[in-house]
Amino acid sequence: MKIHEYQGKEIFRQYGVATPRGVACFTVEEAVAAAPVVAVATEVVKGTGRILVVDDEEVVRTAAATMLRHLGYEVVALSDGEEAVLYYRHFGDRIDLVLLDMVMPKMGGRETLKALREVNPAVKVVLSTGFGLNEAAQTILDEGAIGFAQKPYRASDLSQVVAMALRGERVAR
Repeated sequence: MKIHEYQGKEIFRQYGVATPRGVACFTVEEAVAAAPVVAVATEVVKGTGRILVVDDEEVVRTAAATMLRHLGYEVVALSDGEEAVLYYRHFGDRIDLVLLDMVMPKMGGRETLKALREVNPAVKVVLSTGFGLNEAAQTILDEGAIGFAQKPYRASDLSQVVAMALRGERVAR
């Protein structure tokens, strides 16, 4: 995403968005008006419960698990959607929340959410990605994920998203 000046107006260009003329362009005002309202968390919220972290990247998975443990949660960390669904089938009654990566090999976030909801339609899932709250992420939220956490994680943001999701509040950060 870039901001350029064109005919005296600042223009916001979003690469990777197909349009009949190539690249999607918006004025800065249009881009700001269309952007979701996302509060910036400054307070770290501690909590309790068991969270299933599902991410194919070991560094990200370990960092999320460590951060959540420091916040007071018990954590089970798995590397892909297939493992997560298998684990959830056996121990889902012990899981309070799933922190789910959107893009993974074998079984991606969307497919994993669908399989988890077949086991338990009330499963609480927070979707996570480094790609931002894009159309693919919004589709998964529309299909039942309760929240969104942007990678890389900040302790304050992740703690608030998790706390709100555990209370059943829909949230995106």
